[in-house]
Amino acid sequence: RERYKLVVVDEYQDTDPLQVRLLQALAGGGRDLIAVGDPDQSIYAFRGADIRGIYHFGDDFTTTDGPAPALALTATRRFGPVIARASRSILGDTGRLGGIDAKVFDEFRNPTSVDPEYGDGEVSVRTYATAAAEAEHIALLLREAHLHDELPWDEMAVLVRSGTASLPRLQRALVAAGVPVEIASDETPLSAEPAVRTLIAALRAVEELQGGRGILPEAAVELLTGPLCGLEASAMRRLARALRLDHRLDGELQSSTPLLADALGEPEMFQIDASRHGDQAAEAGRRARVLALLLAKAGKQAQARVAPEQILWTLWDGTRWPRRLRETAERGGDGSLQAHRDLDAMCALFALAARAEERKERIGIAAFIEDLESQEIPGSTLADSGIRADVVRLMTAH
Repeated sequence: RERYKLVVVDEYQDTDPLQVRLLQALAGGGRDLIAVGDPDQSIYAFRGADIRGIYHFGDDFTTTDGPAPALALTATRRFGPVIARASRSILGDTGRLGGIDAKVFDEFRNPTSVDPEYGDGEVSVRTYATAAAEAEHIALLLREAHLHDELPWDEMAVLVRSGTASLPRLQRALVAAGVPVEIASDETPLSAEPAVRTLIAALRAVEELQGGRGILPEAAVELLTGPLCGLEASAMRRLARALRLDHRLDGELQSSTPLLADALGEPEMFQIDASRHGDQAAEAGRRARVLALLLAKAGKQAQARVAPEQILWTLWDGTRWPRRLRETAERGGDGSLQAHRDLDAMCALFALAARAEERKERIGIAAFIEDLESQEIPGSTLADSGIRADVVRLMTAH
């Protein structure tokens, strides 16, 4: 309190009760304090923000003359009058709460637009019968603006209400329509990143093999066709056929998917005779065997209670996947953006695992996976590298 003579707080509408208590400890009792905020832009309730903080500011921070005074900023340079009227119509008659004076609140709700950069502004409302139709028309609008109006991709953005529900679907639709996109780095929980999901699947397979449960057939297919092994559909068919022929039971062909799962726990099953099944099947078996041996190596580390960070490195560093990602990222063009994002996700994943190790939390694989997947709230864990191409940004309001 003696060190800071004036405390200034921005975005006060997104404070939570604990932050209010901290601020009272720092600058309560009538000390010099300025808080700026907009209760109509409170967007972090899902993280514990309480809008009552800004409404009750005057009572929470009283001066020697009574409640702290509230002033309305009556001019805005953020939007023109058209957008202002539209936003006010949506807000409707949402009333004030707490001790804010009615006149001040009315001035706050009706600012004057002063020299907005984009003039009066424009608002259009479009409705669609399905989410798919909506995504297709958004793609069309973006392409028209870029091709006909020559608006650069990076001067356009799409905001959605829910990142988890909307962003992946919208990303797929826009990419399919030829619109280059990038999801803001803090929109997606780390465990939902595709690259991280791959290593989680591998970690789970290691855990299942060590527990004697065996890998689920669907998980085996995911691992073999994923970036750790990279078998295409034709290679998978050849490999499955070779396994069925080599591992008959009582002279009958076995189902291929369970055999693939069994073979990931018994690498020697992937030794395919090229003279009998062909070179392509043998090559597919060789690549699958590399993955199976890698899972076995990671399993031995898990049995020795090696830290999850080291097991992750074994799985990551034991394939050509890191090199492929790096080459794709450096080459540019199609796939470069996703390769950059995957590499960022790996950096964030290993940083998280390293922090657990630094805290001496010798947790097992299952506990590490559970902890990772429980972090459902997006956080700033992935670094925007600053080398992104000209893209449309997809993001939520926050």
